[in-house]
Amino acid sequence: MKREMLRKVFFAGLIAGVLSFSEGFAQTEVSDEELKSYALVMDSIDVLKEEMGVKYNDRIKAEALMDGGRRFKEIDDANGDEAKLAAAKVTAEELAAYQGIKAYYDSLITDFKATYPELIKSDLLGAATYNKVKKALADAEVKTRYEAILAERKKEGAPEEAATAGE
Repeated sequence: MKREMLRKVFFAGLIAGVLSFSEGFAQTEVSDEELKSYALVMDSIDVLKEEMGVKYNDRIKAEALMDGGRRFKEIDDANGDEAKLAAAKVTAEELAAYQGIKAYYDSLITDFKATYPELIKSDLLGAATYNKVKKALADAEVKTRYEAILAERKKEGAPEEAATAGE
């Protein structure tokens, strides 16, 4: 009797597990339209990152005291260590310029961190679709479809519409 009851509980649990697995699997299915929206936003985010890097590098190169970036690297490599800064003969002016560039970079990061979730939550994608697609990308078939859509998008080269959508 006890054995029969355990077997029923086991099979009931097994059936419930299979049903919940299949429901979870069905929820991760994504349409091409959802993948296109995700690709649009992710491509726009990549463009923002690239622009941020260009602005940062331009700022470093524009600062005469940074000697085209070489001095910036020396100061950065010292990592705030007074002995290393002294050994590199870093002047107060150079250190101030370096700190100004780092503050500029921090402001770029802050702006990016504000823009990133805005793009995800925008009408172009939405947080629910973002999470759904991101989870579904663990599936090789979905990832292949996404990569093809993203490659086509990059070939078209038109991420500006998403980057300006939050404005």
